[in-house]
Amino acid sequence: MQHTGTTQQPIGDAPRKRRARAPSPPREKPKKIRQDRVQRIERRRTRWFILPSFLGVAVFFIAPFFVVIYHSLIDNPVTANFVGLDN
Repeated sequence: MQHTGTTQQPIGDAPRKRRARAPSPPREKPKKIRQDRVQRIERRRTRWFILPSFLGVAVFFIAPFFVVIYHSLIDNPVTANFVGLDN
């Protein structure tokens, strides 16, 4: 039997060939910028939908609260004499 000069290696020990890869273009950054822009636009849109709710809360809850505080610190609404905590 002649020796052909090649030795067979077990499958697990075979040297692996590495492929030369071209550098991939940076995909993450433009996608992130695009998502941030889309999120900013969506936030602006939602503000317009929430604005009537905030106006309703301000008109029907917050403003009357301060009106009640004001009326509790004056003598009567006609003369509006400030009496403070004596009322």
